[in-house]
Amino acid sequence: FRVASQRGAPRPVHRIATVDAHKSERVDKREHASHGHPQTGAAQVVYGVGDPTGAPALFNTFYIVNPTTGVATLPAVPSTLPAGVSESVAIGVSPINGLVYWVERGVVTPRFGTWNPSTGATSIVGNAATPAGVGSFLRSTFCPDGRFYIAANGAAGGAGAEIYEINPSTGALNRTIIVSNLPLNGSGDIVCKTNGDLYIVVQSTAPTPTTGPYRLYRATQAQLSAGGTFAASLQGNVGTSTQAINGLSERA
Repeated sequence: FRVASQRGAPRPVHRIATVDAHKSERVDKREHASHGHPQTGAAQVVYGVGDPTGAPALFNTFYIVNPTTGVATLPAVPSTLPAGVSESVAIGVSPINGLVYWVERGVVTPRFGTWNPSTGATSIVGNAATPAGVGSFLRSTFCPDGRFYIAANGAAGGAGAEIYEINPSTGALNRTIIVSNLPLNGSGDIVCKTNGDLYIVVQSTAPTPTTGPYRLYRATQAQLSAGGTFAASLQGNVGTSTQAINGLSERA
């Protein structure tokens, strides 16, 4: 289950566990996930995209999640991804228009689009102009300045984990940001806080790629603004290898 949150707008998730030190929420990927960030002045709403059946898993249905209880329910107008788009495990709420943006999973050139929680309408905006050879996008978020970031467990340049800033109107690749000390492994998510800092969850490759814990990293607003290549600061472990954390949300 993938999740995203916003004050005054919805954003879905299943199984929310709180990481108090960083005021973020994590979601067990075995269910679904997504993310976003809250706007000040209104009640927080959490959105998610997940699988309503469980077998076989197909993350294509939107939910609204109670951030206090973790209970996920269908919105007033039930919605799924547009026809022809199989699934998404990466969503984020735009601070500009309040729409939930989704990114297609499992393809090298992912399509992306929007879901309007108020009307249930979904759309395909276009293709994200990500580098060739990088696919299966697991993470996306909006920052308070309206910049849209997506990421996968892949890198075109080989210098570290790559985060792509995508134009949410055209799909054009605005920037490639390289985080030199992030492992390209596991599930995980990214979320931008209201202060502009970016938090990243990935699975460690130590002691092995399948048994390493999930770790939380932080890139400051200044690092993100400058771009280029930098190392994020490790905040600590947030889950074991069996928890497969795949959703982050800033707590209101």
